[in-house]
Amino acid sequence: MKKIYGLLSILILFITVCKQSDQPDQSKKTKDITDYFNSMPNSYGKHTLIEQYGEWYLKSEYENTIRKATVEMKKEYIHFYGYPGFSASKHVQVGLFYSEKNEPFLAHFHYMDGNNSFTFYKMDDDKYSDVSLSAIPKIDYKVLFNENYDIKKIATILDANNLSLEELIEKYSVYDIPRQGTSIHVSINFGFISEFDKLRHLYDKEIDEFFYNIKYQHYVLEWNSKVEKFKATNYNNDKYEYYH
Repeated sequence: MKKIYGLLSILILFITVCKQSDQPDQSKKTKDITDYFNSMPNSYGKHTLIEQYGEWYLKSEYENTIRKATVEMKKEYIHFYGYPGFSASKHVQVGLFYSEKNEPFLAHFHYMDGNNSFTFYKMDDDKYSDVSLSAIPKIDYKVLFNENYDIKKIATILDANNLSLEELIEKYSVYDIPRQGTSIHVSINFGFISEFDKLRHLYDKEIDEFFYNIKYQHYVLEWNSKVEKFKATNYNNDKYEYYH
């Protein structure tokens, strides 16, 4: 009888182990866009997206503030207005991209009234690598202006005032993260560049000439999953206009 009980115990233990092995390993759960956002390096402090009663909210661990956020899981897209405590912030957009090997990349754009920032991360487990410089092509700012315009004039003026045209263009560029597809539309708010207004009393003619010769104000970054890089194309595509 003892042998029978012993065999039954072994059999029950074997069945229990088999059932446990059939259960999915929660530690290997596929991450979604909120998981990637919540683990993202952030110079504005730690912020976390949380779900409550079917709604998403952005919570700051450093301030007693919380605000509503838009999270579209299927489209792998996040949007919310600013970070808590930063009244100058307009909005933030976040989206997921993938390589041909299905490796995740996170696009993060923060719009701040002329102090914009765009970062493109490659994720490897919990490691975030900023690959913006290698993934985003360096735009030759000369293509944004008429061919017969001497860009060196304004460049010399800006340089004399410790300014850079390339840096200003990047600073005022707006990256529209897609809800669908893999193309990022980039709009340049030339009219918002306050640095030009400060120089007008000295270089009014040159600044007017600069604005008159602007040819392109937006372009498209098309994601290539095979090489894990974007290609800049569709300059001044009339089918696209950005509203913020």
